[in-house]
Amino acid sequence: MLVEFSVANHRAIRERQTLSMVPDSGSADRRKAPQRAIETGHPAIPHLLPDACILGANGTGKTSLLSAMDVMASVIAVSAEHKSDSKIEVEPFARKRGWDRRPSAFEATFLSGAAAYRYGFEATCNRVTGESLAVHTAKAKDWSVLFERTWIPKTKKHEVSYAAKPKGGRPAWLSKTRPNALLLSAAAKAGAGGHLERAHAWLTGQLGTSGESTAARNVRPNRLRLRKAQWRKRIVEFFRDLGIRLDGLEIEEFHAAEMLTFDDVPPPFREILMRSGMTLDSLREEHRRKQPDNVLFDVSLLHDGGSAPVAIESESSGIQTVYALAAPVLHALETGRMIVADDLGAELDPAAVEALIGMFCEPAVNPKGAQIIFTTRDPANGREAFFERDQVWIMEMEHDEHAASLRCEQNFEGRRGVRSLLEDHLGGGGRSIL
Repeated sequence: MLVEFSVANHRAIRERQTLSMVPDSGSADRRKAPQRAIETGHPAIPHLLPDACILGANGTGKTSLLSAMDVMASVIAVSAEHKSDSKIEVEPFARKRGWDRRPSAFEATFLSGAAAYRYGFEATCNRVTGESLAVHTAKAKDWSVLFERTWIPKTKKHEVSYAAKPKGGRPAWLSKTRPNALLLSAAAKAGAGGHLERAHAWLTGQLGTSGESTAARNVRPNRLRLRKAQWRKRIVEFFRDLGIRLDGLEIEEFHAAEMLTFDDVPPPFREILMRSGMTLDSLREEHRRKQPDNVLFDVSLLHDGGSAPVAIESESSGIQTVYALAAPVLHALETGRMIVADDLGAELDPAAVEALIGMFCEPAVNPKGAQIIFTTRDPANGREAFFERDQVWIMEMEHDEHAASLRCEQNFEGRRGVRSLLEDHLGGGGRSIL
């Protein structure tokens, strides 16, 4: 579970901004909303929020915040494969001169198993300038630093302190990691085990937005489950839980190896082929790389009993969004993972968003502590019916500095709650913070 995420010098974000999933101890009476906090079992971090809503108008930096999670996860995932001349894919603040030469910084605090971890790194496109990993086990009184790494410009080398005392002496990966690679990634690749590999697995497996990093990994093991009637039934129930009547799913399988001519390609994928200008061979190769099982599923939805099935590509954007969310959300609730979605309310009405958030807030539906973090432009998606002050964050653009800032709604003085926030924005009373 995510505890905190911080980023500095990334896209629209200049100074360090922090999103926290730790409940405010002074917020609403727990007896009125017992479902709003997840019990973690860790004495140092006993409760975490199941959800966070980030409100902001277009261009305020919401996407920059979530893309920072993608960048952090991606850099960690590929870092160990870097060659000596490989560039680190950071995207520094570009609205003021000089920031492109400063390091971008990323830090995540999270729970994995019985331990809490805090990992962060700073990097320019050419080198890692700082990196550290700390752990807080359930039995420990405080944090223990596992390693710290700092770039020394004078010597043009990294200075590394390593807390562990491995058998057989200092591990090779500790001293041979390239300046443009992360120590954590090198340790995981070398099979260092223990806290190092657990931290690496969480960061590369859970941190990222639902349309890219996280959900792509989550959906992949669920693809073949479409063959199972029980899994299709769960997807239908997911639609109904969001207030959308659906009677069933029909699927048709296509095997890439059997697509010998253009006419063999199913219509939805034929359209993709035509629009992209890809050849049949390139489609087969891409399909082979992305889906090793070599199976394509053409999905149609059944509405109103005996009506004809409708191909998912012909459905409205809202229906397609619900279908795209179904597998990642069900997988997250099943395994306790995190979902991160950008502009969630763009294609869904507030009632559907409320129903979706409700799944994560209900212990019976979410027994393993899955979390959802999403951005939205629509203040109705942050209403009091399913959010409290410490679950709503405001993303603003500081116009004088052209830099994004993130503040929790509970920090706005004079607010009586989320309803006040909406009244100010929608009713025109006073300064609009959106």
